[in-house]
Amino acid sequence: SESFRSAAEGTTAPRRSPTGPGEPGEAELPAETVTFAFTDIEGSARLWETEPTAMARALVLHNETLHAAFGHHGGVVFSTMGDEMAVAFSSAAGAVRAALEAQRALMAAPWPTETGVLKVQMGLHTDEAALSHGQYASRPLNRCARLMAAAHGGQILMSDATEALVRSQLPDGATVLDLGEHRLKDLQRPERIHLQACGRGLL
Repeated sequence: SESFRSAAEGTTAPRRSPTGPGEPGEAELPAETVTFAFTDIEGSARLWETEPTAMARALVLHNETLHAAFGHHGGVVFSTMGDEMAVAFSSAAGAVRAALEAQRALMAAPWPTETGVLKVQMGLHTDEAALSHGQYASRPLNRCARLMAAAHGGQILMSDATEALVRSQLPDGATVLDLGEHRLKDLQRPERIHLQACGRGLL
């Protein structure tokens, strides 16, 4: 949603949002070269309006599923807002594996009948990230947020910087499609975007 992307445009990112359903305890944030993953549920506003009770149950399952996948590969959740999540990884390969694991797990999860499968947009971007008083500067977060916004539900989009680091380390069966350069909202430099997919069901 626009609220999360607007938050990313501020000067800093919160070290950790208040603990919610499925969230792990505090963990140390990676610094220097960091791969960020931003996620959002496609069509969540409509589901909250039409199926609020089922959506509340689905959000708990969504949070547990993402935290398990991201934590398994060393990701640290440093911000959440509504049904959106921002995660930091010290390893680009770890971030890629986590995103793939998360999308597979989301497709296999036992969702409420009223909501069906929640389709999650994901964006990955790697950059030099300085920490000041436990907070990230906003510039790489802006780019990652815009990549996420460009994705459809169920898709993983990655920046050129991330793709270059993982090109020779992709999991078995994973493929990456070069979508070319695109201008992302409010960003001066165009970004070469790559679509990551693995096996059946991931587009």
